[in-house]
Amino acid sequence: RHALALSRRGLGNTSPNPVVCCVILRDGAVLGRGWTHRANQREAELEAGRVALESRVGRLRAEAEELRRAVRRMTD
Repeated sequence: RHALALSRRGLGNTSPNPVVCCVILRDGAVLGRGWTHRANQREAELEAGRVALESRVGRLRAEAEELRRAVRRMTD
């Protein structure tokens, strides 16, 4: 249902290509989503993958920063 709702955003904008949507899930949680915005632009699958990757990288950076602070507190 989520993918169908997102695909509606591309209606009328993707001709001659079809409207495509992609939702990447893990354990029921949405990691990334994307849809074809306009013809000849980034594909839905690539957009969803980019969003999922950026989300993951952001979480890893935050976790690394928390770890760095914890180590600093232990050594001060």
